[in-house]
Amino acid sequence: MVIKANNQAYMLLDGYNKEFKNLCPKYILIWKLMEKYATDGYTELNLGGMTNPDVESKYSDLNKFKMNFNSSC
Repeated sequence: MVIKANNQAYMLLDGYNKEFKNLCPKYILIWKLMEKYATDGYTELNLGGMTNPDVESKYSDLNKFKMNFNSSC
């Protein structure tokens, strides 16, 4: 689920079929969203909330995943 406002697109919800998990569908989804919204003139794709990057938590890998897309927080 993506919401568009001003020059930003916000990814609020995503999902995938676990049968295809080995194909890394979330990477493909995000790259395709970046491609589509950049072509449509959007300057930012917000991938959703992150936890404190200075504190190790069970969500630290999610932070690292999002930061791999040349993100800033």
